[in-house]
Amino acid sequence: MAEESSSRKFWPAKKDLAWAIPVGIIAGITVFKYGSPNIGNKNIMPLALSIATISGTLIGFLLTTTSLLINISDTRLMKNLYQSGHLADMTFSGLFQSIILYLVTLIAAILFNFCPDTVQCICISYLIGSFSSSLVAFLLSGRRIFHILLYAKRPSE
Repeated sequence: MAEESSSRKFWPAKKDLAWAIPVGIIAGITVFKYGSPNIGNKNIMPLALSIATISGTLIGFLLTTTSLLINISDTRLMKNLYQSGHLADMTFSGLFQSIILYLVTLIAAILFNFCPDTVQCICISYLIGSFSSSLVAFLLSGRRIFHILLYAKRPSE
């Protein structure tokens, strides 16, 4: 019973997508309705390139964070998180969700180059929505990882 009540205190990574996906949908619809006619065709390609660059960079940051977590795996906090099951549920699943969302955004930005001019407004709306979802998932998992790294202490040698 005590384990059940302590697990309720944590925000599981599965709920990250419940926030990230609606934010992306709202951002995409908003850009399609209000922003896409004002962007102009000459500004759409640099915007897609910027989103692809930021997505690729943040994938690298997420992979670095994963290696940092693996590096501190011998700490007591990480061992306790592993034994309680929170390590996989809270940290790694959130990281992998963020990585997958950024990969989807990166692939969509690359495929955007092949879109005909007539559907570029729809494509850029999807791209901004996907990037917004990725960013929300990244921020939520980053907050969780920050707390783990803040309280992780190296064992005294």
